[in-house]
Amino acid sequence: AEDAGIGFTLLPTLYRHSNFGGQDPTPSQKPFIHDIGGFLELLSALNEQADHNPDQSLGLGFHSLRAVSPDDIRRVITQLNTGDSTSPKHIHIAEQKKEVSDCLAHTGKRPVEFLMDEIDVDSTWTLVHATHITPMECDLIAGSGALVSLCPTTEANLGDGIFPFDIFLKTGGRYAIGSDAHVCTEAAEELRLLDYTGRMMTRSRAGTLQGRSGHVGATLWRAAAQNGASACGRQTGAIEVGARADLITLDIDHPQLTGRSADQILDTYLFGGCGLLVSDVMVGGQWVVREGKHPMDRQAASAYRSTLTRLFS
Repeated sequence: AEDAGIGFTLLPTLYRHSNFGGQDPTPSQKPFIHDIGGFLELLSALNEQADHNPDQSLGLGFHSLRAVSPDDIRRVITQLNTGDSTSPKHIHIAEQKKEVSDCLAHTGKRPVEFLMDEIDVDSTWTLVHATHITPMECDLIAGSGALVSLCPTTEANLGDGIFPFDIFLKTGGRYAIGSDAHVCTEAAEELRLLDYTGRMMTRSRAGTLQGRSGHVGATLWRAAAQNGASACGRQTGAIEVGARADLITLDIDHPQLTGRSADQILDTYLFGGCGLLVSDVMVGGQWVVREGKHPMDRQAASAYRSTLTRLFS
């Protein structure tokens, strides 16, 4: 990442059990397992590394309520001594219906409801997926200040279900987008699928705007950029004094942008162009991609092919 000029947030993730009630991990899960002490040691080592690199940030993840208990979460947060209570915290939640039914059977509560009752969730928290939530849980999330990170292409690929985007927006909830299983790594494509799924659910073309005037693509992009920065604990997501200069530029000479201006450009990028329109990428004030080319393109592609050949041989 340093060689390629990528800025990122490390989110080491605690994983202890196979299901609610502290069930033993399966053999395939054992490589991911940490005890609390080992996990805290990992966080400490990574914190020292991130302190010396302005392109790196550190947060922490809890895989899910079936993989860690509320007591596990409280112990880590209580014992964590990074000196920064604003570190981002992520947890997968209510992704699939079985998770919801298992949580109800074990606790008598749905996952989001159970989390909110047990943990002091605030604006430093990101709930990943939250696919199967009720209007009441939408209110709980919005009221806590937490945000939901949606992974539309992964949720579609796995057949998880459809997030109640329209209901969530009406509560004032905040959302970001991610890739999770890396089915897709194109932010615009994720946002397009999120919006189109919402249109099919509500049979409305502008539900994202919630009755306000504006441009759907620009509204989606700005919200995801600002909330994504919050989810990652980084000073990005807006072009303003004090923010990191992590930017992309679009090829304004591309035929698809002919005649476009202002927010029409973002609309076209999300709904018509995606990665084909990206020209340059800046990270921390340094250009790392110019005119669609990275100086390590060939070297990186060769190393990637060699790695895959070794892994699959």
